[in-house]
Amino acid sequence: MPYLTTLQRVWADINAALQSDEVRRVTTALANLNKAGARRLMAIRRQYVAKLGWPIATTLECLVVTGTIFALAPDLDLIASNRYYVGHAFIGPGVLGNFLRVIGWLVPSALLAISLMSGLTGLVLADWSRIVAKFPWLGRFAPKRPSGAFWNSFQTRYLPLFTFARTAFLALSMLLGPGLLVNGILKDHWHRPRPVQVTEFGGTAQFQPWWSRDGSCETNCSFVSGEASAATWLLAPALLVPAPFQPLAVAAAFMFAIAVGRLRMAFGGHFLSDTLISILLTTLVILLLHRWLIAAKPPPFAEPGTHSLP
Repeated sequence: MPYLTTLQRVWADINAALQSDEVRRVTTALANLNKAGARRLMAIRRQYVAKLGWPIATTLECLVVTGTIFALAPDLDLIASNRYYVGHAFIGPGVLGNFLRVIGWLVPSALLAISLMSGLTGLVLADWSRIVAKFPWLGRFAPKRPSGAFWNSFQTRYLPLFTFARTAFLALSMLLGPGLLVNGILKDHWHRPRPVQVTEFGGTAQFQPWWSRDGSCETNCSFVSGEASAATWLLAPALLVPAPFQPLAVAAAFMFAIAVGRLRMAFGGHFLSDTLISILLTTLVILLLHRWLIAAKPPPFAEPGTHSLP
């Protein structure tokens, strides 16, 4: 059969070409180029990891990878939200869902208030003598500085935890992360409709991927999740927990943030990309502030009784 013979000859010519020295040289060069490129990328990564630290570098990489995945496959948001859309309605609204949502914003709010009050009280106690010396009239209205064994133990073991840097870290991480970046900049200026507003889930707006700012939402929009960001703020006090308990505190903070993010998806308030990017952005802000305000400071219990306020 002439056609079969022709195909056999073409296949033989292809095999001969693939076995030629020139093709082998090109293939080897490409393989070496790929290896060299991989080695170069790893060298670049080692450099910026050494400068930023692995937590910040890893968070940046996760942010880039997450944004890229949802930019290339935006339908993943619709697929994820569809899991919480049953019977032409999202499953979140209800007595239990509303109660859990209150817990979601109450926990970080209460912890922030307690942390700031404790921090300010600790600062006053730690520097009470200098405060009274500068403002003598305070001595007439406030009790004298405590003394005794209990106070000495408290001053040595726990008072070093209440520093200006730690108090500023807690306040600034909430102010700059969930406050300014998420609610002040992104939510009111990105115009991405929420899942409950798009046509795929009974709304009237057109679905927009996370990177598009052409949506019909005017204010308080879907990108990114404010409540997931506030829940992620629990990472800030978790990073101040003493070392033996810090991994458990950090894991609990992320689990709480993920739970709040899923709850917001169940309400039809946010897409999956909104919650993931919100968590990663807030984590990045917290880690940068921690590096700036806390990481360079001496550990509080390095030498008990010799710690000085940063």
